[in-house]
Amino acid sequence: MKNYYRRGMNVNKPIFKIILVVCIVCCALFSRRVLFEKGIIEESISIVSYRNDYMGFEMNILDDMEVDTSLEGLLVKLENKDTTINVFYDDFSKDIASYNEYIEYSDNFLKDNSNIIIENNITRVNDKRAHILSWTRRKLSRIENDKNYYYSAEIKLDNNRVYTILGKTNKPNLDEIQGLVKSFRVVGECKPLNIPDNYFKKEKLNVDENTRNVYNQFFSDESHLTWGIFDQFDVLDEVEEKIDYKFEFILKYQTFGTPIPATDIKENYEDGRLIELSPQNTSTDEIYDVLDGVYDEYLIKYAKDIKALDIPILFRPNNEMNGDWCCYCDYHYSKDAELYVKYWQYIYNVFKERGVDNLLWVWNPNSKSFPNFSWNKDLVYYPGDEYVDIIGLTAYNTGNYYKGEYWTSFSDLYDDLYNEYSRIFEKPFMITEFACSTYGGDKAKWVSDMFDNLKNYPKIKVAIWWSYIDYDINGNEARVYCINRPSRVLDVFKRKIKEYN
Repeated sequence: MKNYYRRGMNVNKPIFKIILVVCIVCCALFSRRVLFEKGIIEESISIVSYRNDYMGFEMNILDDMEVDTSLEGLLVKLENKDTTINVFYDDFSKDIASYNEYIEYSDNFLKDNSNIIIENNITRVNDKRAHILSWTRRKLSRIENDKNYYYSAEIKLDNNRVYTILGKTNKPNLDEIQGLVKSFRVVGECKPLNIPDNYFKKEKLNVDENTRNVYNQFFSDESHLTWGIFDQFDVLDEVEEKIDYKFEFILKYQTFGTPIPATDIKENYEDGRLIELSPQNTSTDEIYDVLDGVYDEYLIKYAKDIKALDIPILFRPNNEMNGDWCCYCDYHYSKDAELYVKYWQYIYNVFKERGVDNLLWVWNPNSKSFPNFSWNKDLVYYPGDEYVDIIGLTAYNTGNYYKGEYWTSFSDLYDDLYNEYSRIFEKPFMITEFACSTYGGDKAKWVSDMFDNLKNYPKIKVAIWWSYIDYDINGNEARVYCINRPSRVLDVFKRKIKEYN
């Protein structure tokens, strides 16, 4: 054995030299890694410097990350198979008073301690004050390669301006994201969001012949404006008689987890009306549960029941998702709008796999985002062109019953929204629900002006009036949206519908 060992030493000296070099290199890389994680130096092998002059920042990223600048000015997305980093910018001087209030409001989702485990501290990113937050939620089985470990940094420029870096990964060790975030540096001013014209495309419809005919009848370029109304309305026949018009669409809400309202859909269809069906989740847990397979049996049966109806339906799941009054707003779950996107896409694919081809999918954010922060803006919730057939618009003249609410004209509600959406979306539009309150101004005049302005919105093909009353906590009428209050509003509808058509 002694001779063999000596012979090995004599014959293989170059190998030992190679091993020694490899050991030295590994030690150097390990040391470099440690220094990188401490924020002292860059890691040259897998780290590259990324600069975005449009949004005014520079930071280190992983060299295999794809860069998505489609919403540049609002956010830049940096992503590889393991890690996603979203860089948002906000100037919230018109919305809230201070950076500290932004932090407090943004972190309200942490109250959901059944799904979130957190760590929280204040530190600095380069020369800027930053609020650092890391948390974990349960892993969701229906999201491929789910990234459930989060790291967030809200970097203060001044009391009005902030960059928010939201990172997530499928690995429990957040050192890598932390090292990238600590390299963040402001190099200029962030410019406004500017999406190219017709960026969101009109895709080929995947529907049956009957549903395609409905689409062509009501949503083609040649279609004129058609009206609908909310179904919680017990004097519909009387109203239709007074305005000499039959509403062709009925808006119906449904609590998620309940059976499809087949009888209502059939009866309305036989009466010459189509349903705009709006299923809504009622708890944040349902978003997580759907993406964890808990509702698979329900969704499969629901899809089969829709298919069996063989009736065209406008399908609008979880509308107004950018409003914090909805449990499926990302304000309630990790500031991560991608979960809403994954939720929509998952349900869409469950239905598609069961051959459901009698739905027209309506994507419908609120006209204004609450909170009005970049991570909650409407477009971050868009599920993709292939998953959406119609763009829904919603804006209300709430009146002035509540403090902070005021009378708003139809044009003030819709002009900017319509002009921007018609520039970036090729798809047809509908006002999925809207109304004018009775308190605060002349409702009849508001409706008359509404018709005059609708002539300037040719892409809006259907408008659905929310004929209902919102009550305050004491049971008093707060927002009276009824189409027949005051009664002279019906006279305006009758006259203007004839003029319009």
